[in-house]
Amino acid sequence: MVGQLLHFTLNMTWAHLMTRFLFTVRKALFDKTLSLKAKFLHDLQSGDIVKRIRDDTGEFMNFIHWNVLYLSARVISLVIALFMIFYFNVYIGLVTIAVTPIITYLTRRFGKKAKTIYEKTRQEEGVLQSWFFEILKGMREVVTLAACRRVITRFTKKYVGIIRYAIETGKIEVTSERVGTGVALAARMIVYALCGYFVWREQFSVGAFVAVVAYFGTVSGCLTDLSQRWVAIQNNMTGVDRVRWLLEQESEEQFDTPLNVTSGVVEFDRINFSYQSGIDVLRDVSLKINNGEKVALVGKSGAGKSTMANLLLAFLRPDDGIIRIDGQNINIVSSESLRRQIGIVWQDILLFDGTIRQNLIVAKPNASDDEMRDALYKASLLEFIETLPQGIDTLVGQGGQGLSGGQKQRLAIARIFLKDPKILIFDEATSSLDAENEQAIKDAWNDLAEGRTMLIIAHRLSTIRDADRVAVLSEGRVAACAHHNQLLGHCAEYDELYAAQYSKEEAV
Repeated sequence: MVGQLLHFTLNMTWAHLMTRFLFTVRKALFDKTLSLKAKFLHDLQSGDIVKRIRDDTGEFMNFIHWNVLYLSARVISLVIALFMIFYFNVYIGLVTIAVTPIITYLTRRFGKKAKTIYEKTRQEEGVLQSWFFEILKGMREVVTLAACRRVITRFTKKYVGIIRYAIETGKIEVTSERVGTGVALAARMIVYALCGYFVWREQFSVGAFVAVVAYFGTVSGCLTDLSQRWVAIQNNMTGVDRVRWLLEQESEEQFDTPLNVTSGVVEFDRINFSYQSGIDVLRDVSLKINNGEKVALVGKSGAGKSTMANLLLAFLRPDDGIIRIDGQNINIVSSESLRRQIGIVWQDILLFDGTIRQNLIVAKPNASDDEMRDALYKASLLEFIETLPQGIDTLVGQGGQGLSGGQKQRLAIARIFLKDPKILIFDEATSSLDAENEQAIKDAWNDLAEGRTMLIIAHRLSTIRDADRVAVLSEGRVAACAHHNQLLGHCAEYDELYAAQYSKEEAV
């Protein structure tokens, strides 16, 4: 009865510790992921991050269980058994000790091979998981392109590769176990022979013989068990190393000074930036956007338009130069306070798998129903939402699948109305919309832009014409910055860009 009670208490305590520990580690990893530098996040695959947070953290507990608890107990048993064997006979003790380095060498060798394969397996599983996310997100396109068979074939190839790794590690585990058992068996035969010899010479009693054989069985069992467990522990260590690697990555610099914005004047002062050393994306870029002014950024693909938006949001840091908002250097203020003052609509709208309400309160958690209705009204979306059976509590589906492209744009704009920032960034994404939706979104955006500083990554001629000024990016520099009519015919880079991208649109 007492034993059962202790067993129950031990299991409950372990389960409690494991749950608390896993929660702490997973939360730390999630916090770390959200604080990583944008340059680092760009190279990480979403599936690999999920695998580290979900699966690799579980290896922490297995590592603690098999190393701290199980192995510690086995090592103590091993030491006690060795001491008793030496107590009975030094020669037999030396033979027993001689087995240890042999098994240790074999264990380390097999463990090293296993860990290499475990690392490859984890990497491939992370890649496969990222690929799963992409396929599920683009399921409609896969079906439309009649690519289902090709996708299944690719999945099979990827998964077969992972299975091959699993077979390899299985072979190593079995080989390690058999070799360790063989060495221990050979040593056992030698010990039996020695014990028999000492009994024959009357230097050993039968009782001592039985005791030494029993203790050697304990030593042999511990060494064999440790050998088998060591290879499996390499799997735990791979997970631990992957978790530790993510936790050790460099986070965004955090500053306590809040950004105080009154008018929202934005100034890029001689900015230099490169993603790779020696390859400049922006060179000596200077641009000032006054309160209430709309400035459009134009340039060829790769000219640095989105890079300037990312620099303004402090996702990236300039190599040289300063970005100021109302005279304050944004690189020494709190990133949270900075981003709270900037509203942005990207080309790819991110909507969460939840209700319209849940997608709105992301911008303002304490928003009232009246505030949300007002934001939806200003974004020209309230009338549509009121026709839905559940209204604002209607599910939009993963990625906003339940909404059209124009409705997604308007919902994103409604979020910014709720956020009420001083500065706006609009990565124009209306080119795929029909004329009616495009005009409705532009009307909503213009209402939102009134009295605010606005930076537009422009793709349409109508946007350029509506802007107060157009900044032309060419070869990493601001070639010119003036109104559309002033640039046309007076700026060679703009004339070339206009002829290639906008002249046909104007003709239509």
